[in-house]
Amino acid sequence: MSDRAPNRVLDATPLFNSINLQQSDMNVSTTEVKNHTQPPDPVFAIEIPNLTAVGPPMDFLEYGGIRGLEILSMEIPTGCAVQRRPEMFNKVSTSWVEKSMLRWGNDKMQWLCGSTRYGCDICAEVAQHVVYHDAAEHGLTHQYDQIRLNRPTICILYGDPHAEEGSRDSKTSYVMWRIHKGIHIKVCDFQPDGSIYVEEAPMSNVNSQLLLRAFLCAADCLEIGTLSGLFRVANTAASRTGRIVEFAHAVDRLNVAAARKFYNNDCSCPGFDFHPYPETGFGYYAFQAGESHEAAANSLSEINDKEGEREQLRLAVASYKFGAYLSSQAGAESNSCEMRSRLWDCLGLAIRRYAATVMDDDGNHLVYFDMAERAYRWAVATLFPLSSLSVKNFNTTAQHVYQNLSLCMHYRNKNAKENLEAYSGGMKDQRKKARKDAAAGAMFRDGNNSNQLAHMSKHMCSQCSKATGKDGTKLKLCSRCKMVYFCSSACQRLAWPTHKQVCGSKHKEKKSVKISKKDLNLNK
Repeated sequence: MSDRAPNRVLDATPLFNSINLQQSDMNVSTTEVKNHTQPPDPVFAIEIPNLTAVGPPMDFLEYGGIRGLEILSMEIPTGCAVQRRPEMFNKVSTSWVEKSMLRWGNDKMQWLCGSTRYGCDICAEVAQHVVYHDAAEHGLTHQYDQIRLNRPTICILYGDPHAEEGSRDSKTSYVMWRIHKGIHIKVCDFQPDGSIYVEEAPMSNVNSQLLLRAFLCAADCLEIGTLSGLFRVANTAASRTGRIVEFAHAVDRLNVAAARKFYNNDCSCPGFDFHPYPETGFGYYAFQAGESHEAAANSLSEINDKEGEREQLRLAVASYKFGAYLSSQAGAESNSCEMRSRLWDCLGLAIRRYAATVMDDDGNHLVYFDMAERAYRWAVATLFPLSSLSVKNFNTTAQHVYQNLSLCMHYRNKNAKENLEAYSGGMKDQRKKARKDAAAGAMFRDGNNSNQLAHMSKHMCSQCSKATGKDGTKLKLCSRCKMVYFCSSACQRLAWPTHKQVCGSKHKEKKSVKISKKDLNLNK
């Protein structure tokens, strides 16, 4: 475990009792986990307490969970980012930056860092902490929505030297937010060269290139205080500009840096010092990074870049694994059992997708399915505390995880073609979610594609899990996709925002993989 996080991460028995309970009470046919062997790539090693390790020593604070693996570089080119500003950094004097801080901020503003790679300086009120609502929704929605007070920040983005002279793109702009949130983008009235710029019309607050530049600059400088304020708009900007890979790497860097600082008692961790559930926050950002890596893998798959696709899936595994272990450690300050379970569930799917790309006739891929099975076991185990709090949510979520575990056991003995076909629908759904910036609302996406929805239970409402409709009437089948059931029109309306992403996709598919209940080995 990590030497940098005493008291909690050094506890080697995270959720030990619930893991053992679920191992002895699985309702699907599984393998003997004690017989699992070490995968060729240690990043895929999933450990279970009280069993012989299948990988190198772990460290929850390392990306991918493996000590010394170093698959996430925290270094950037020398001189690219600075923590102490030279007089003419980015070819702009320090005195001009100080005047800008006074003009748009106040005398509490301090220069924090800057990057020549992205032509940006970042200033903030370091004395103002990010304060969150102490709400139960942490982890289930955007972390940004839970912020009560933000840390006022100004990102100064210098003009593009290659842009047409006099154009808006050639001018220096601000991306800033104050204590009560709200991102604002504005071209500087007083430019660094002494000229005055008068805007004919206000700049749109959805200028994707500027927003993404500011976020990537923060990642260059490991300025973690910017993560909470800028993440949501940068996520949308990355989808719009197609720069998903850069964005995913930036989120990984900032999230890992934040976790390391949080567990270091000798330094502050802006954005997390006063977070009521910090591990839930780390898990949320890890989930978002994993989703972005998977979206990138889908795009690379379209152009038949198999090597690039596998690398992005590997990074997705590392992201999910970082968040899953960190939020599942004993004593983690997390209020969201569902968040933990979803991270493990996503991890299982990412490993299965990777396995489908490396399958051969020698059975060497089976070790990946073993690791995916372990991830699903964790997903069920981490839900166990929820069983005493909300039986309905526990049963619904546990059934979903069991369904995915059953699919994992089914496909482990299928050939590469069948596995790739099984995941084609999921990839299409992932790209659609990325375009619509709906990743945070689609955490239950392992199984939410048209190939798998057909095999979900026909005996419960897809929204509320009731077995019958009003007054004991039969459930009604969705007339469009004919794949899911609802107890009432009210439940159908509630489910539509998520269900519409896959409803009707059955008609667009040229081929689907049919699985019977017998194949799934589900208990009646």
